[in-house]
Amino acid sequence: MAKISILSFPRYFNFGTFLQLYAMQQTVSALGHDAELIDYDPYNDSGKKGASPLKTFLSRVKQRVLTAESDNFTVDKQSLKKRFQHFLHNELNLGPTTYFSAQELCLSPPNADAVIVGSDQVWNPNGHFKDPAYFLTFVEPQKRIAYAPSFGVSDVPEETNNWLSEHLNGIPNLSVREHAGASIIHRLTGKRVPVVLDPAYLLRADTWRLFAGRKRPVKEKYLFCYFLESDPYMRDTALRIAKDRGLKTVMIPVHKADAKRNKGQFTLIKDAGPKEFVSLIEHADFVCTDSFHGTSFSLILQRQFLTFKRYDNQQQAANHSRIASVLEATGMQSRIADLSNCKSIGQSDICFDKASIALDMMRQGSLEYLTTSIDNALNNNQ
Repeated sequence: MAKISILSFPRYFNFGTFLQLYAMQQTVSALGHDAELIDYDPYNDSGKKGASPLKTFLSRVKQRVLTAESDNFTVDKQSLKKRFQHFLHNELNLGPTTYFSAQELCLSPPNADAVIVGSDQVWNPNGHFKDPAYFLTFVEPQKRIAYAPSFGVSDVPEETNNWLSEHLNGIPNLSVREHAGASIIHRLTGKRVPVVLDPAYLLRADTWRLFAGRKRPVKEKYLFCYFLESDPYMRDTALRIAKDRGLKTVMIPVHKADAKRNKGQFTLIKDAGPKEFVSLIEHADFVCTDSFHGTSFSLILQRQFLTFKRYDNQQQAANHSRIASVLEATGMQSRIADLSNCKSIGQSDICFDKASIALDMMRQGSLEYLTTSIDNALNNNQ
């Protein structure tokens, strides 16, 4: 049995991050390999270097789900932290060594027959860019596999072109999650690389339903909201649809404004972990979201849904681009809500037949890429 290590963000407590890591781990294991996550912690989110684990846990900017507060609601930070830590240590196979820098990885790399980097925005120029660890420089080139990494932007700064070209050319098995990323790689290296699915899509709906469990998180029929941006038009549209369909409204609050504006219209879920997030989507009668993984799990689990367009900045526009890509590929463009249609959209139900066929085809292609890449790495090691 080959040992396959996976590098992403194992200490970044975020629903999508943990769920795609879980899916990649399960997929590699199902292919007959020993899958292990590399405990790479360059921001000391674990607190192992002396800082308070709670302080480092709460300090990350993108962990906005922890920051929603108001006079009548405060996120249960300790319970939320326990949910994610329980998932990390019980659902994910984390390696025994914690690495705090690319140098430490190079000095004592994990014992692996191949290493996969991805998914997530591991190549985002606004975050982890120019960290050589995410280009797998700590292992021999023949062991390197990139599965669905993302740049998170439509282009990269010109001054990084040479550095990035060199490091991309050092990965023989190369893929990306978005077409924009494929264009960046082609411009810098001349290579045409496959665009593959986020790992969450590699597991079928039945697997995710078992993962979520049969117990309903809310007794009544409900509409579930998960918004990464706090825009009144999203909330107002969700409330209208819930009223029209006779549904209770349930929300995981991400921003202070979500809690402050709540006058009893939403039941706020203040301590959901990754498993609870999937369960809330699985048992919902309708989902309203602006997030990639909120949209993805609605598609996978075939929930009635709307995906909302964000308007606040270019980074959010780039995020919407990856959502729009998967909706276009599955014939679900009509489920995008924006300011022009928000007063009328959501009245019709979705037939998932064509989307299911499209996802099956894309899943097959993505699994073929992953299987071939692992085989290439293992054969070249012999």
